Amino acid sequence: TSKTSHSYLNLSSILFKKCAHVQTFVKMQCFHKFKTPWSTMEKQLSLSLYYKSPACYKFMRETLKFVLPSIKTIQTWLKVTNLATGVNTVLLTKIKEKINCMNE
Repeated sequence: TSKTSHSYLNLSSILFKKCAHVQTFVKMQCFHKFKTPWSTMEKQLSLSLYYKSPACYKFMRETLKFVLPSIKTIQTWLKVTNLATGVNTVLLTKIKEKINCMNE
């Protein structure tokens, strides 16, 4: 693990002035382990990419072999459950995320 931590520190120094999305994407490619939970930043980045173009997302994941959550995983994140009367803050948050991705 010392080699991994050394690689992580070296990569962190290279990515120091890059935006958070670039840092997250590169770290996903280098360090994300299969069957481990996705971080909040990884989820946000993946959802943004998927919203921009599902076809491009599929191409990146399947053809280019980028480390990205499966489309089924993304669809699970997007499911709205437990609908009830009144204001649903989860639903409003998901709509807000969708609108923010559309404006970018």
